Amino acid sequence: MVRWRAARVLSRFGQHAQQALPSLIVTLDDGELGRALGETIWVRAAAVDALGEMGVHANEAIPKLTELTQDSNAHTAFRSLVALRKIGWHPTNVVASMMKMWRSVPSEQKIYGIRMLSEIGHPEALDGLPILLDGLSSPDESIRRLSTNVIQKLAPEKLP
Repeated sequence: MVRWRAARVLSRFGQHAQQALPSLIVTLDDGELGRALGETIWVRAAAVDALGEMGVHANEAIPKLTELTQDSNAHTAFRSLVALRKIGWHPTNVVASMMKMWRSVPSEQKIYGIRMLSEIGHPEALDGLPILLDGLSSPDESIRRLSTNVIQKLAPEKLP
């Protein structure tokens, strides 16, 4: 619980938490230690969030965050992708990774992925069009609405 709180506090400091960068990167790797301490994936997720909030100052974490986009826990994988986007990972890499993981992204986080595509914009986000088209058939009205808006922005001719 202490490590989770510490990571959450560090995320509020953003780039001013740079001194904690090495410790946050280590936290991404210590799944066994976390389990031994009775911690959950939330400690790692909080560390991922803190790294994302550091923006370009967390470039050192890009290799580990990239690895985490393939994590078996979809929550961790998607949060890592969000952090990479905030750090400045190239938009085409973000979209390509999102396409690979989209089916396993928890439904409550899909809206963030759709917003990310909107922020990335044209032309890079066009590779994510299947995600947006998938959003049109979501049972969640907010996802359907947002998907429609982003398609209208990026490729209105693709709307059914």
